[in-house]
Amino acid sequence: SQRSEGELSGQLALGYQWRPNLRGYLTLARGYKGGGINLGVIGPSVGETFEPETATSVELGVKSTFLRRRLGLNAAVYHTAVRDYQALTFDNEQTLIPNPRQVNVLNVGKVRLQGAELEGRARLWSSLGLRAGIAYSRAVTLDFTNAPDEDDRANTKDLSGQRLYNAPILTATAGIEQALPLSAALALYSGLDYSYRSDYYGTVEHGRGSKTEAYSLTNLRLGLRHARGLDVS
Repeated sequence: SQRSEGELSGQLALGYQWRPNLRGYLTLARGYKGGGINLGVIGPSVGETFEPETATSVELGVKSTFLRRRLGLNAAVYHTAVRDYQALTFDNEQTLIPNPRQVNVLNVGKVRLQGAELEGRARLWSSLGLRAGIAYSRAVTLDFTNAPDEDDRANTKDLSGQRLYNAPILTATAGIEQALPLSAALALYSGLDYSYRSDYYGTVEHGRGSKTEAYSLTNLRLGLRHARGLDVS
């Protein structure tokens, strides 16, 4: 097989400085990812070739600082439409030794991504820093009538209107770090990090057993940092 194709990509960004500490922006973009050939062994669930992927997006946001830049707050909303989204899928061929690798690519007809993000940071004084962020996302496969069916190993599963895989609806992060100078070059520091993800499917076909339930991670750090680049934690 052979392919020959081309497409235009570009970005237009507009910004407006309402105040010295408040800036708004609007971004319009079009992206392109070339098609290709599945070089691995393919079964009935994928084709020999896959189509190029195109994405058109718009993002509107604001960036601001307060208290002499000790406090920062950013917010954004976005909408992205993707045609022929390229998704990795499993090789479902019946073989003597099962092959669980995701080696083939198929096209999801239409995907829509919409969401909002809010993030903040604070440096109340030089030794204490805080940050936090939250994101809401709705990634939906508007047209996906050729999803692989794990039972008959063919492109017969209809996931139109369902959530895109690997796309949690809600994610959040937070953190705090405290530094204590011991000398001009050496500092003791500690930090606490937290992250959260809501549930999501881990495979493109929403296979049984692929759903990851909501979870959170908490990490506590304690360490010594030297000005010459040495960091032990």
